[in-house]
Amino acid sequence: MGLALAAALAAGAYAVAVQQRSADAAAQRERGAALFDGRAPLAGRLVGHETALPALATRCANCHDEASATPASEAAASAAAKPFATALTGAQLAQARPRRGGPPSAYDAARLCAVLRSGTDPAHVMISTTMPRYDVTDLQCRDLWAFLGAR
Repeated sequence: MGLALAAALAAGAYAVAVQQRSADAAAQRERGAALFDGRAPLAGRLVGHETALPALATRCANCHDEASATPASEAAASAAAKPFATALTGAQLAQARPRRGGPPSAYDAARLCAVLRSGTDPAHVMISTTMPRYDVTDLQCRDLWAFLGAR
């Protein structure tokens, strides 16, 4: 009887832990979504400028949301309406591929954080200077990565 009770308690504790991890992951994705779409501000500035940009200008969704991003075929975009950047997903970022004519590079949470801060991608290629450089925390980077991974 004692062994069965211990097993039941262990199974219950495990179920609670799994639920808590799931709730934590959902909260992390929601925080990342808020950073991406501007509900939570990201501090950023343009290259060569010391003045911080207004929160509306630093929203990732301004350029990287599916509605505003570059279509899969660049030829499909008219020259007059060409967007600034590609849509971001975790799968797309994690896939090694060349960017801006450089060697292939792939991202993880740490590399995403590095490019947001410095503007240098994992293959040491400088990203466009039109993208702000962000003063992001490690927690904000992990939250963004969790959100992008769920897209």
